[in-house]
Order: sequence, then structure tokens, then C-alpha cells
Amino acid sequence: MAGLSIRTRFGYGVGHVLNDLCSAMWFTYLLIYFHHVLLFDNSLAGVVLLIGQVADGLSTPFVGREADRTDDMLFCSRYGRRKSWHLLGTICVLSAFPFIFLGCLGCGSSDEWAQVIYYTPFVIIFQFGWAATQISHLALIPSITQDPHDRTDLVAIRYGFTVMANITVYLVTWLVLGIDATSAETGLGPEDGIKFRYIVMAVLAIGIIFVSVFHALVKEDNVPQYSRILPDTEVTCEDESNHTNHLSSSQQNSVSHCAPVHCRMTAIDWLQNMQMQ
Repeated sequence: MAGLSIRTRFGYGVGHVLNDLCSAMWFTYLLIYFHHVLLFDNSLAGVVLLIGQVADGLSTPFVGREADRTDDMLFCSRYGRRKSWHLLGTICVLSAFPFIFLGCLGCGSSDEWAQVIYYTPFVIIFQFGWAATQISHLALIPSITQDPHDRTDLVAIRYGFTVMANITVYLVTWLVLGIDATSAETGLGPEDGIKFRYIVMAVLAIGIIFVSVFHALVKEDNVPQYSRILPDTEVTCEDESNHTNHLSSSQQNSVSHCAPVHCRMTAIDWLQNMQMQ
């Protein structure tokens, strides 16, 4: 079986860049921005971050479950269910993340708790979109290739671009603010709010370019859940291994060119899985 093309490898590798750029901004500069630019109390700035992490923790299993139940949706069946969820997540990120660093529009002089309430919907939408993009991007690998070496390469390329995305955020921030990370905590003030807007605009522009490349270059196998291993041979999750053991060597070679049967697991099944212990 021919390996993946450079086009597909590169396209997949850049599919998570927008998430990585936003993640670097979120974990590195969110608290600094809220405390030194918006003049939030330290505890309230932490509350905003906590809301995001809780939303992410709740969104991740929800997206993972629902993404496996969208096989029959018209758009997902044509475009690919993983890419459909990736696109949905991207839209959520792009529509919510900028507002987190734009200040409280029309309520800048309001009580800090009122501003926290204002930011909460944007934080939740952003974290939901982030989770949808992350999970769908990782889950796309089995739909692209069944070769374990190609899968390893895709993961390595993905994390390579993650490192590049983090470095990019630091470089953009350094260019815009004109100060390094060590002096940022003492040198920032409310007048630097406009600079953070420039940083977010630059980060999102870069992310949009890479997301577009991903959706243009990567094609998803639109039959992610396989019910047959050989023509006219139905195999269930329970008897798949027994069936394979009784095949001839030539038939087993044919099996290796087909994707494995995907068994739907319940929450109890996952908790009982040794890999989760």
C-alpha cells in the first residue's frame, strides 16, 4: 500500500495550528491581560481561566461521543464527519476567541463580576470549539491511513507544528509589545489593550490560513465505520477475531487492506479498559 503523500502529511499537520495558537495565548497571556490590562483582581482573573478549563473538561467527552453519532447527517456524510466537526469547532473558536481579548464592549466600567458574566459565554463557546477541533483532528488519523507508521508520522508532524505555533505567538507578542515575557508583568497597563487586539488579529489570521490549507488538502474517508472485512462476509465486533483466525493467508492479506470494525463502547467499557487504568 502506498504511503501518504507529502501533500496529505503537510495538510494534516497544519490542521491544529489555529488551536495551538489560541492555546498559547490562553495559557500564557490570559491572566496577564485580565490582571494588568483589564485590572481584574487576581482571583477573578483565575475564575475566568477556571471557567474555561471546566468548559473544556465537559466539552471533550461530549464532543467525543456526539462526533461518533453523526454518521447519517447529510453534510457529515458528504464532507466527512471528522472534518465537519473540525469546521464547526473552527467557527466557534473564530467567533468567540477575539471577544475575550477585546475588553468588555459597552461595560468596561461595570463591576468586575458583571464583566466576568459578560466573558463567560465567549469562554465557553471558545472552549467547546477548541475541544471539537482537537478531538476531530486526532480522530481523523484512522480515516486517513491504516498504516501504523504513517499514523506515527502524522502525530509527529502535528506536534512539530504545535511547537512552531507556540514560538510564533511569542514572536508576534514580542514584536507588538516590544517587551519580553519576563518584563511583561511589570510593564503592561490598560493602554496596552489595543496591542493585544493586534496580537489576536495576527494570530487568528495565521490560523485561518493554515485551517484553509488543511480543509483543502486533506480528504477524509467518508466510511469511518466498517461493517464488512471481506466482500459478502459480515463480521460483528464479537466474532471478528475468530473469523480472522479461520481465513487463509491470502484472505488475511486482504483483511489487512481494510479498516478494522469499529466497536461502539459505553462509558463503563472505557472505564474497564486496561489502557484507561
